[in-house]
Amino acid sequence: MTIDETRMRPVAHATAVGDLSASGAPPASDDAIGVALSGGGVRAALFSLGVLIGLVDADEQRRVSQIASVSGGSIVNAAIAQGCRFGEIDDVDDFRSTAEPIAGGLCRRGAFVFSVSGLLALLRTIATPVLTLSFVAVLVISSIDRSDVPWAWIGVTVLVGLVVAVWLLRGRLQEALYASFLATMPGNSRQLAQLAGSPTTHVIVGTDLVSGAPVYFAPEFVACPMFGWGTPGRLTTARAVYASAAFPVAFPVLRMRRKRFRFRDGGSPPPYPRVMKLTDGGVYNNLGTDWLDELVRQRDEIWAFGNLGLELAPVSQRIVVNAGAASRGFRRVVPFLSVPRTMSVLYDNTVRPRLESMRDLATRGLHGPIVIDISESPYNIARRLAELDPSPGSNGDGGDVRACRDRAVALEQELGRRGEAYWIEFARQTSSTKTKLTRAGLESGARIMLHGYLSAVVVAHVLLGARLPDLKDEGYFLELAGRGRCEQPATSPEEPLD
Repeated sequence: MTIDETRMRPVAHATAVGDLSASGAPPASDDAIGVALSGGGVRAALFSLGVLIGLVDADEQRRVSQIASVSGGSIVNAAIAQGCRFGEIDDVDDFRSTAEPIAGGLCRRGAFVFSVSGLLALLRTIATPVLTLSFVAVLVISSIDRSDVPWAWIGVTVLVGLVVAVWLLRGRLQEALYASFLATMPGNSRQLAQLAGSPTTHVIVGTDLVSGAPVYFAPEFVACPMFGWGTPGRLTTARAVYASAAFPVAFPVLRMRRKRFRFRDGGSPPPYPRVMKLTDGGVYNNLGTDWLDELVRQRDEIWAFGNLGLELAPVSQRIVVNAGAASRGFRRVVPFLSVPRTMSVLYDNTVRPRLESMRDLATRGLHGPIVIDISESPYNIARRLAELDPSPGSNGDGGDVRACRDRAVALEQELGRRGEAYWIEFARQTSSTKTKLTRAGLESGARIMLHGYLSAVVVAHVLLGARLPDLKDEGYFLELAGRGRCEQPATSPEEPLD
């Protein structure tokens, strides 16, 4: 195929204006990209991983200065921060050593403590103390007269006590599972601060129920609009992930003392609460874009970034990755379905309007954020971008828009060889995958990663002028998830996913 691979000069984001260095914060970088990864369980994690692989394959990783995430997206964000320095990755082959354990773990085991694979991973972590306690119990029992002991009642009591203990400790157990998952990554860093030094700032976003504001966890800082700026200290990466991915009701809130972070220069006057109560970052904003807004706001602050000496600047281009699930209607809502239905209604009335607003801004010019939505196929993205109006003044600079449209037309023709019906079913299957933390399965996980990958390659090539790589196929992602190409033929969209 003949596609113009000439790089196009990136266009600054609409909110990045002027040099406000007098405020103490650096001006926006002309080339910097900020990526926001949404929530949505394992589906969102795998879709986000596919998008990041696509950006690496398009050779755009060096421009990514910020990766912010909530909920499921934070699982991947933290794993990548621990596994590599994203901005220094050479190519997709170099990135594979990081992507492979993430893909294999999420497809084969998932990240939910009450799944079979999750319990096995957890048991491996706590095997030593459990065996020790069992040995002590055997010694005690063997030393007493067992003839009159009501073993049946003791067994029932122990079982009930165990179930209650697991339920009460489910938050700690889930955090331990996140730690077990992160332990599969290259490197042995457990604390968030040990991940500092990367050219890409990885920000894990939670929600503080006390202040009603987002909390930003990064290797170099912890920030909250109300409390100000502090440092992570000895906070573990797994605990930061739990603070961002503690789905309400399923997991308890995480209580952390505010003073441990030594906040300063808060946006609200004291007194402050002693304890922060953290829950899923998607409760505040499931798109995870607030950190990119905070970068802009800090340029107007008299003490930008709490005077912590952080060299952070607003990004010139935003890529918003959404893998949230569309709502499903119910004829009636029984009690145990009230929580998912509540989240569904919130999604329709908060997340979806934000997405539509960003997409509308993008259609009116090249200055808007780039939206990669799991409900839209890569083919449909190319076809939508091929309809940009190149007339002067309609979408910005006519020449740039014409070049974008030409690249989009070429990609539309290439992807269209599969047929429109294929891509409709492709997007329907990936977007309808359940929001869960249990394993995705090999075929389903590979298809979700492929969707994110192709979408990222399309927008990077068309809108950012990135080079067009040789497109990876489903077999590549099956291998990435742990199955050899020869063991599993590519599935067709008509076949059901796991």
